Amino acid sequence: MDVKAKQADLTRKGRERNQRIAQAEGELNELESQAGQQNKKCANLALETWRAWQWLQENQHFFEKHVFGPVMLECSITNPKWIDQIESLFQLSNFTCFTVQTKNDFATLNNKLHGELKFGHINMRTMDGKLENFRSTVSREDLQRYGLDGGYALDYLTGPEPVLAMLAFDLKLHIAALGTHDTTPQQYDMLVNSPIDLWITSKSSYRIIRRREYGPSATSAQVREVRKGTVWTDQPVDIGAKRDLQENIEGWNHEVQSYEKEIQDLQAQLVRMREQIEDKAAEIVGSFTTNCPANVTDHRVRKQ
Repeated sequence: MDVKAKQADLTRKGRERNQRIAQAEGELNELESQAGQQNKKCANLALETWRAWQWLQENQHFFEKHVFGPVMLECSITNPKWIDQIESLFQLSNFTCFTVQTKNDFATLNNKLHGELKFGHINMRTMDGKLENFRSTVSREDLQRYGLDGGYALDYLTGPEPVLAMLAFDLKLHIAALGTHDTTPQQYDMLVNSPIDLWITSKSSYRIIRRREYGPSATSAQVREVRKGTVWTDQPVDIGAKRDLQENIEGWNHEVQSYEKEIQDLQAQLVRMREQIEDKAAEIVGSFTTNCPANVTDHRVRKQ
């Protein structure tokens, strides 16, 4: 490929990357608008938690591994149909909880927020386990037999894996089955005698407490009303998607800068080639002039 063709190819690639950057920046602006709304909701629910989050975003360098902010900002629900049921599993302390990945980071965060910054109680949890370790033993197909047609709460929550693992450990989201319709007496009897201990329907949440040391019939149930969800109702920004967009924009900007540098180098190469051609042409002209006599005598016999 010659120099001009390379320039044209790099210009085309740069134009494509700039189009992608413009599109990604538009998506990022939309996400940041959603994030602003959710940040405001966090500030209204727990002002000190929100202030701690603002500090953390500027001070990740103090920690061994990334520290994740409040669950309500880091996570979102993929299907709004299940917001009421899923939020019924949460307390305010769960929504506002920070997640760290090492014991040292827990100590550092605790010292910074409570010791140095003098915040009140900030909820923090350590999770160094893998999300893949949290799996239900009952398949989605088997859930259908009990009238639970929604799968599990964890299926509809998106966010960083350490945060989801922490929520699975604390709230048992990976075994919290969901159903569209309330449980009938017949279904309830079946569920009490099944491996399922926790399920949530459109009206009620059920938690079965088994005392196996007293035999298979030693069970009790906690039944609570499912209230309208209030935290994820406006669907917070997908933090993972935001990070992906930011990383893509940064990467594409680097590519564009690289293309521009290559184009400049090629342009300089063209100038050098043009100068070399001009110098060679001048050299040829000079050589021709030097080798030709200044005055040529005409030896032909002139007619008298």
